[in-house]
Amino acid sequence: MVLPLQQAPEQEPEPQIPVLKGTAPRTLLNQVRLEFSKIVGPIGRVVFEKAIKNSGFTTEEFPFSRLPALVDELAAKIGPAERRAFKKKIQNLIHAGF
Repeated sequence: MVLPLQQAPEQEPEPQIPVLKGTAPRTLLNQVRLEFSKIVGPIGRVVFEKAIKNSGFTTEEFPFSRLPALVDELAAKIGPAERRAFKKKIQNLIHAGF
C-alpha cells in the first residue's frame, strides 16, 4: 500500500534586514540588543556584546552594512519561530526609522 506524500506546511520566508550605508545608530543597536534579550533573557546583553566585539567594531563605529550579519548571528542562537519574529521586529525598526 502506498500512502500519498504529505506536504509540509508552507513557512513564511524569514525577513531580510536591509543593508544601508554609514554607521548604524547606537539607538538602533540598543534596540537590537533589547529585542534579543527579551527572547533569551539577561544573557542576551553578553551575547550581543560578544558578537559586536567579534565583528571587529564597537557600537560607536558599527557599520550598517554589517547589521544583517549581526542580526543573523544573534538569530541563529534562537528557535525558528523566535528567529522570524526577531528578524521581523528589527526589519520593522529599520523601516520605521528606529
